Amino acid sequence: MSDTTGAGEGEQDYFSKTYERLWWNTMQRLDVVLDILQEKTKVENFKFTNLYRILYNSELYLRAYSRKASNPGNMTPGYDGKTIDGYSLDRINRMIKSLGDESFRPTPTRRTYIKKKNGKMRPLGIPSMDDKIVQEAVRVILECLYEPTFSEDSFGYRPGRSCHTAILKIRDRCKSTKWWVEGDIEGFFDNIDHDILINILRKKIKDERFLNLIRKFLRAGYVENWVYHKTFSGAPQGGILSPILSNIYLGELDFFMENLIQKFNKGDARGHSNAWGSANFQVKKYRKYYAACTDRKEKKTILGKIRKSELIQRSMSSKDDMDAGFRRLKYFRYADDFIISVIGNKEDAAELKQKIKQFLKEELKLNLSEEKTFITHNSKPIRFLGYEIEIARSNAGIPTKRGLVKQLNGNVILRMPHDRVREFLLKNGYMSIGQDGSWRARHNKPLTNLDELEIIRSYNATIRGFYNYYQLAHNIFNFHHPYFIIHQSFQKTLANKYRTSASEIRRKYSIDGALAVTYKNSKGKLKINKLFNGPFKRSEKAFVDVDVDQIPNKLIYTGRGSLMARLAADTCEWCGTSGVELEMHHVRKLKGLKGKELWERVMIARQRKTIALCRNCHVDLHKGTLRQYVGC
Repeated sequence: MSDTTGAGEGEQDYFSKTYERLWWNTMQRLDVVLDILQEKTKVENFKFTNLYRILYNSELYLRAYSRKASNPGNMTPGYDGKTIDGYSLDRINRMIKSLGDESFRPTPTRRTYIKKKNGKMRPLGIPSMDDKIVQEAVRVILECLYEPTFSEDSFGYRPGRSCHTAILKIRDRCKSTKWWVEGDIEGFFDNIDHDILINILRKKIKDERFLNLIRKFLRAGYVENWVYHKTFSGAPQGGILSPILSNIYLGELDFFMENLIQKFNKGDARGHSNAWGSANFQVKKYRKYYAACTDRKEKKTILGKIRKSELIQRSMSSKDDMDAGFRRLKYFRYADDFIISVIGNKEDAAELKQKIKQFLKEELKLNLSEEKTFITHNSKPIRFLGYEIEIARSNAGIPTKRGLVKQLNGNVILRMPHDRVREFLLKNGYMSIGQDGSWRARHNKPLTNLDELEIIRSYNATIRGFYNYYQLAHNIFNFHHPYFIIHQSFQKTLANKYRTSASEIRRKYSIDGALAVTYKNSKGKLKINKLFNGPFKRSEKAFVDVDVDQIPNKLIYTGRGSLMARLAADTCEWCGTSGVELEMHHVRKLKGLKGKELWERVMIARQRKTIALCRNCHVDLHKGTLRQYVGC
């Protein structure tokens, strides 16, 4: 039934029997299936069989549907022209049938392009809606199999991890780093070798039908300008499977680095620093002088020398940062970007870079980007995940023949880069730059078409998103200055909308010293929405929500449990007819509804972007001939 090389016979027999019961007795209990899969990852060298049969479980697709339904991007049609609007249990059952007889064929992704920071364009593949749902189902299974065994040094696209968890790990574990290796894999998503990936999956999965389905998605190709292109390598960016497949692929690099770290590390602890020992000697010497001195004036002078020597001593490490008998290597990866902290010399760092380059080339058919891979000394800051990272140096110093020399403090300092603030303000249309280089607040023209509540919510979302991302930075307090520009921009946007002055906006919209907009909620109660004004304090806590990795953060409505229940309830939420197949009608955003139609007013009142309709009501809604509302 399954290959359990490395497990004992009794253990193998137990798991095989459990596995057999799994499919025949608990197919409708998805949680049980997934829990057993996760439990089996603890068995060394266990190979999973019959994974394809899990794809016959309709609950898997209901969950996948619930996860995808809250994403406005799923109202964007794929190559087949279909969106999530109109999804039904019948459509799910047809999909399961096509998987059962293996007639399911992924459609080519619709390729679009998004602009990168360097001006180049990044391809983004938009799969069809059915492909998204099946990919999500496969992703759930793969996550159960691989997430428990992924490296602790991998942070991208993983539950409970984010850019923040990576940055905080670097801050806490990279003290006294001597050299950094900043790594970037050239065109990673476009150059994943399909055969290598499938062979990596075969190490854990013994189910060719399941692997063939993944291969189908990899080779589905894409359509650009209505021309079909086959794909022989890569994982389409925008695909639901791409993140976990990329982590599985680069998990080989993670494992290689774990072995490299064990070989590289040397010594149990650093030796003592001569400079610290000298400073410590000075402190003890002056304390002896102070104890023996009887002259009050002289004691005051000696006390000053003691305090100065103690200050110098506290500013440095007691350990020898240049100890050749002590080496440490630390590795952190987020998707295809990684950095390595090296306590050693430059030759060590260069050798590590070469070994990684060789491994990627020979084992994964990937290239290390020479353009973006650097070896950087700790005297210079590096960039990783949008943060500027540097090793702190003390302001105090040791007198030498060359003068006062600053000593390495060793702590990792996180900074919000000045150019990222500039880019944020320009990108969101909050400012322009004068000929003299000065930053000037400006109105945000696209927002003037929205109502004032939507405008203030838009400003608040972008401010909070940027602050949430950079709140780990030691210099986050500096955001108060750009916030002043955003504050002025908000005033100018409302002033432009109402053809008035910024001073008039301040007078009209100031409440308790803050700019705010008043509105009435669905119950007619007066509410106040203030422009977010901080305080912009540094935080020690990581955001583990994946959305923190996107700037700005977006609040997404999710009602997963209720969505599944509503779809399975067999009762139309408009006409009240029960015992019928339901289809979900979706809208991108509630604020896009004007409330002219009764169904729009119902969705607004319920604060839901979905409504479960029978086929007849759904067709009538799109025709504009929806009957009298009954509800359920």
